[in-house]
Amino acid sequence: MVAIMRQSAASVALLLWLIAAASSVCLAEGKGSPNSDRKKGSCDYISQSDAEAILGTPVGPKRDDRFGCWFGQIGWQNEPPNNKSMRLNVWNWADPQANWYADTRKKRTATQVAGKVVKDVPDFADAAIWTWLPGYGVFDAFKAGTVWVEVSIDGISEDHALQKAKELAAKVLGGTARTGYVYTPPKEDAPVVATPKPAPAPPAPTPTPAPALEPKPARPPAPVPIPVGNGKSFSQSRYINQSQFLKAVKEVALTFEGDSSLEKYVSAARQRSTLESELAQYGITVRPNAPVSVLATVTHKISVYTKTIVHGGSGADEFPIHGLTFDLKFFVRAAAMRDRKLHLVAAAPAYCSTFGTVDEATSFQKALYGDSTLKDIRDEYINDVVVCLKGIATSMYAETKPWPVMSWDPKDKAAADAEFTKILNGQATMDKRQLDGLETTPELLLEPVRNGDVCTAPDPSWRDLWIRAFRRVGLTETRGEPTLLLSHDYNCYFTYGLRQTHYFRVFDIISLVEQNLVFELNGEVVRKAGELLSSVHHTYMLEKDMESPTESYFPRSITDFLVDLATGRGNIPPIAAAPVSR
Repeated sequence: MVAIMRQSAASVALLLWLIAAASSVCLAEGKGSPNSDRKKGSCDYISQSDAEAILGTPVGPKRDDRFGCWFGQIGWQNEPPNNKSMRLNVWNWADPQANWYADTRKKRTATQVAGKVVKDVPDFADAAIWTWLPGYGVFDAFKAGTVWVEVSIDGISEDHALQKAKELAAKVLGGTARTGYVYTPPKEDAPVVATPKPAPAPPAPTPTPAPALEPKPARPPAPVPIPVGNGKSFSQSRYINQSQFLKAVKEVALTFEGDSSLEKYVSAARQRSTLESELAQYGITVRPNAPVSVLATVTHKISVYTKTIVHGGSGADEFPIHGLTFDLKFFVRAAAMRDRKLHLVAAAPAYCSTFGTVDEATSFQKALYGDSTLKDIRDEYINDVVVCLKGIATSMYAETKPWPVMSWDPKDKAAADAEFTKILNGQATMDKRQLDGLETTPELLLEPVRNGDVCTAPDPSWRDLWIRAFRRVGLTETRGEPTLLLSHDYNCYFTYGLRQTHYFRVFDIISLVEQNLVFELNGEVVRKAGELLSSVHHTYMLEKDMESPTESYFPRSITDFLVDLATGRGNIPPIAAAPVSR
């Protein structure tokens, strides 16, 4: 959800309150649930006379709802001088929430408004934050990982507001003393409390991945000296990286596979034109029958969950989450040297995948500010396309695999050069299966990324699943250095903090890459690793549905990939022949 900025301080204050209010609901049946032993609600900690003493004015009837306990001066309006009000929110959680402090501080510093101050408050509970805009303040205090008190006060001076907010928070927490619990610090900050002696320092928190992920190439080993080719023949092909490939490409044939469910928000024509416009930024035009083919695949998934009110009242509401995936591949006809024989294959020397999520606003927020879902999804789609191409443009990994053909004798080189010219001149058909001529087991790169322990880690059987999969498609040999790399990236991201609801965002990318593919580009023979096949999976789930990915998630992903690999059913666009005159 994209927050909407308002010009007046009063409206900004209301916006901050709405952001905080969003955390008063949670997904049903979650493990990190409110403490079932809690006897008090927010309004049990403050009376009408308490509020009048804090605000210095008579207040009207209190409101006790899912957004906390609220008091406003009689005749309250959202503008001075009739804007004196206060709100108390108390969250008691059964399980420690280590990210509460870091996520709250990130939210408080996310918007830039004139006169705004966000600072830590030392020596108050285990962590505390004071946020002040002219005329409005929010005090957040955290204790033992399980209690979070939020006091917001509007319409009085900063010093008075902070003093009264601290007094009320201390009353709720039973004092200001620390318990020694260590909250996850913001990335740029040191821990807000010291670890009690003689306990050792806490481990560093797992970094939280960005909502929109830039493509991540396989991690290369240390560079080794490799002879440089002159680009005049197959045997003397010149190595290029993804960035160089993108700079060299001038024309592409575009196959665009949009998602019909996304057309409600972004028309099919606009989805395609956005990509064409971004390609143009790199000097690339789209025309039929170009020697390089681009396949763009867009998926849009709507997951609708039920959120349950846990403060002041009961009821449930639907909560839609929009997941976008953008997958982009540049395909060429390339020659692969397998057991000293040339095979003509379709491969992608440049490729990327990005993921985006848009949380719809609550019905209350839509009523107040309007529904921004349409704009948010359009902006997310554009961002996904931009980030994807940027990932290719900035990928400059050096060559890591030797080119064995350069060590052949002149006769064998000449024969290979002639065969390359023959097959790329259209005198050979592409292999129907990506594995023709291959028997050696691929190098395996498994990359798990989690933003916290709440995301279940893959167990060691992950590698065994792939080893058995290789055997089923005939990749059993271990002789020689592997020419294939199978990378499987698994990402689990749990949405902590102040939001309408909490869920897991899970996605994985399986990619099979072959080293030393040779093809022609702008009249030059070049060499590069290229992707033969890939698959992308993207889903959302509740805590009650979360399990070890090796239980069911990985087996399904691997099986789908394996079927396409064994049958040659990978999604490959038409690729025009690129004549080679040598």
